[in-house]
Parts: sequence; structure tokens; C-alpha cells
Amino acid sequence: VATGFFGGQDVILAGIGNAAGSEVKVFSAESLTLLHDLHFNGPAFTGDVSVASGQIGGHDVIIVGGGDSGHVGVFDAVTEASVFSFDAFDPAFTGGVSVAFGQLGGQGVIIAGAGAGGSRVKVFNAKTMILLHDFSAFTGFTGGVSVASGLFDGHESLIVGKGQGGAPEVRVFDVATLGVVSDFFAFSADFRGGVNVASSYLRFHEVGLGGFPEPASWALMILGLDAVGGRLRAQRRPRLSGGLMTWVLRQHRL
Repeated sequence: VATGFFGGQDVILAGIGNAAGSEVKVFSAESLTLLHDLHFNGPAFTGDVSVASGQIGGHDVIIVGGGDSGHVGVFDAVTEASVFSFDAFDPAFTGGVSVAFGQLGGQGVIIAGAGAGGSRVKVFNAKTMILLHDFSAFTGFTGGVSVASGLFDGHESLIVGKGQGGAPEVRVFDVATLGVVSDFFAFSADFRGGVNVASSYLRFHEVGLGGFPEPASWALMILGLDAVGGRLRAQRRPRLSGGLMTWVLRQHRL
């Protein structure tokens, strides 16, 4: 899953998993109305897909990564037409790819993380497709990674989660220098199920007492913000306002 901002509204993007097809759906985050329903590489494709959203050349786009290759597709968020596609890794690569969209020096970038077979991460200029960075997030680890992009203390950063088989480690890299600015375990140190990372600017508002989740879920939300949101406290965008999310942020002085 991922979030975005298309046509003046927040959206939720969902890519199907477990080799059940290639479907990607986009919903309004406020009404949950289905806005888009498309297939990556055609309906016959059966690999898992990862999804992201961004803006390239002034146009909102949906970015999709293949689950059994390193192939990445970019689609117009209005017409669903294919804008372009490329292989983030060798065409023979079959490990899958995690995708994200970020910023580097005011330019949009597409981030691709190897889904298996290593921990390689590549960063491409989203407009020219020039390769800007190519590095291993976790040297010697072969279980793959998930990737995201967000602000860390006011700086654009890459967020990388270690895949299955390794400790539940998350590293945050400065997107310009690739220096490690944070490194922590998201879960218990003996957990080996992998970490899926994300960063969001979704709007939360008009949440009364009836909107609070039950205590166990509420505690998990606070712990999640403590672990990740607390380290990304500089993400204060106009669309984050009021309600439960703001209350949690204030309670933890983020």
C-alpha cells in the first residue's frame, strides 16, 4: 500500500500480493470511492506488485514495481495510460522490486529496492532516468528490502527496511550523501518476518471520542509513531491537521 495526492484529494493505493495477479487499485482516502483499477504487465501477470505515487513533469503518476522481476511501470494517474517503464535491475533479475518516489535537490526521484537476492537500492531521476545512486543498504544481507522516502530533521531521506530472514532493522539515509542518519529495530530483535516501510502525509480531521480505536490498537499506533514517526517529526505538511493524529503527536512532543 501507499498514499498519494491526486486531483486535489488524498488517495490510498493498493497493489495485490501473494502472486494473485497484477491488480492495482486507487481509492479516495476520504470516501473510499474506487478511482482507478489497472493491471501491471497485463491481467496474466501473476507476480506481487509494490506501489507508489509521485509527480513527473507536472503530472500525477502511479508507480508500480513487479514482484518477480526488476521491472517498473509508470502510469498517468488520470488516464491510467502507461507513461514509461524500465528495468531497475538486470532484465534477468527475478527477485522483485519495491518502489517509492521522493525528492533530491528539488527533482523527483524513483527509488527501487531489490525484493530478494540482496539489499541493493537504486535512485533514478524521475524525468531523465539518469541513475543517481546505487548501493547496498545492508551489506551481506540477501533477503531483499522495502523502500520509502520522507523527511528526517528537515532533510529528504531514504527509508529502507530489511526483508525476511534478517533482524527487523530500519535504516534512514540522507538521499543526497547516502550517510546513515538513523538505524533501529522496528520490532523485537528476534523477529525475522521482514519490515515493510512507508511514509505518509495523509490528512486526519474531525475525529471525536467515538473515533478513537480500542486501547490495544491505540497503543500500537503510539508505539509506531514513537519508533518511526518520532524520527520523522519534521514531516509537518499542511494536510496533516487536527484529530487523533495531532493528539498523539502532541502527547509525544514530536
